[in-house]
Amino acid sequence: MAAPLLHITVTALSMVGDFNDISHEVRLVKAALLYADHVTLASPKATLLSAIGGLLLQPRHERRKAVREIVSSQPDTKSVLDIVETLRRQPKGSLKPDHLIMLRKAEQALEHAEEQMMEIIERMVTNASVAQLAEALDAGVLTLDPMGLDQDSFTTEAMMAATQELLVTVVGPAANTFPLFDDSAGNLVRLMIKEGHVTGAKLLPATQAGLAARYIDQLEAFPNAEMSVVLEARTQLSAPLIRFRSGLSEMASSLSATPLDDGF
Repeated sequence: MAAPLLHITVTALSMVGDFNDISHEVRLVKAALLYADHVTLASPKATLLSAIGGLLLQPRHERRKAVREIVSSQPDTKSVLDIVETLRRQPKGSLKPDHLIMLRKAEQALEHAEEQMMEIIERMVTNASVAQLAEALDAGVLTLDPMGLDQDSFTTEAMMAATQELLVTVVGPAANTFPLFDDSAGNLVRLMIKEGHVTGAKLLPATQAGLAARYIDQLEAFPNAEMSVVLEARTQLSAPLIRFRSGLSEMASSLSATPLDDGF
């Protein structure tokens, strides 16, 4: 009988640095991939960048339509859009010259905002480490948690609710994953447990995943290794990995500290 798959859920909530810098998330994912059979990444940055990356792969007319919707939802452009829509509803030939000038300027302002948005999106995707995540996604060993982005009306509140629900699930008594937290996620879990939002928290899997990530992170060749190298190493290390997991399981069981403790 085959051993059950070991799954790690990486929760990275840090918003330090540029929005398009997800090197922090990629590093955690690479460490998790060297230890787990499959990894799920829950990260607002990565999920939003992935959505934007998908947007750039759409046909130009669809991409333009999506960008226009993004631009029109912004408070500083909504008033301009209202002017355009109001003037366009007027009967043809009834607009005075000054209204025509106003309409043209408003349309140019919207076009400029759309072009700026496209430039920002392309720059974000080009400068981010999305390609490395995409490689792991294509290999079928990584999944992105939608973080509330799959809802009809996405909001910051929806993302926060999805994050809290995820954290309750991954440390709950019925969890079937090993959670790996960055400092921001760990602080949030600690606060949620303290305030009684999480009952019966099971932290031994988090301890084992945390130990594994810290050991792997200390390997001299690891920090700068490309995702392709990590994926190749997963195959080559399959046999010793079983012994490594066994050793870390024993070590985690002997520790009194968990990843939520300052002394961990």
